[in-house]
Amino acid sequence: MKFQVLAVLVPAVLGAAVPSPDTSVNLESRQTFGDFYNTWVCAYPTGGGNLSALKKIQQGFNKVWGTPRLTLKANQCLAAECGGYYFSICNHSDASRTETTNMRNVAAARDPKTGTMCVTTNQENQNVMYYYGKGKFETAGGSITRKTC
Repeated sequence: MKFQVLAVLVPAVLGAAVPSPDTSVNLESRQTFGDFYNTWVCAYPTGGGNLSALKKIQQGFNKVWGTPRLTLKANQCLAAECGGYYFSICNHSDASRTETTNMRNVAAARDPKTGTMCVTTNQENQNVMYYYGKGKFETAGGSITRKTC
């Protein structure tokens, strides 16, 4: 904030022209990550697979981790990596959490289009997040248990 103020004040004091703010992108769109309660929000809009690839890796996840709802420990991620893609479930809380009934299937039915490094969740269980993308799954914190399918 200080530098933004200085960038406007210094030229004004020195008699230089003050640049106009960029109004081509509104503030809300710059500060919003996206509606990841209802869709996949992807860090990269291209470079991933498609809905078919997502469904295939989710089936691989179910094969190696099972189809019943999973209970994850605090800050734990379970990942499946198959054919160059990953599908992961992470609990980003300080307590154990169980998946919301059918949420894994709901996530797999949401179309990530061609995006990669994608995340989705639901409002009822916000700390349990689902990740999909191309490559190897990584997370900033917590443990990851990986299985290959």
